Amino acid sequence: MKTYEINSIQSIKDFFQSLYTDHNLLLDLDLPFADYTTEENVPCFDKEQAEYLDKIMVECFEWCEANKLDVHEIGFDIQVAEFKKRGFYPADFEFETA
Repeated sequence: MKTYEINSIQSIKDFFQSLYTDHNLLLDLDLPFADYTTEENVPCFDKEQAEYLDKIMVECFEWCEANKLDVHEIGFDIQVAEFKKRGFYPADFEFETA
């Protein structure tokens, strides 16, 4: 399994992107990795992998909190870019906040 070191906003973005490209996940930052399953309800990760990825996710939250950044906003930006790439959103899609 790939290893990660969370020490910058770019390392967080790289981690989130890796979850899409390496594991083909629809990322939910608040879902434990043990809860990710395939369409056949088979776990995506074994216990050790899930625990490791949970640890990295906690590091993402902690780094963002220490640096006054919103981890969910970073995750959302990666998700929108990935969805555009996969054709789920049009290339010119802009998320509008009210």
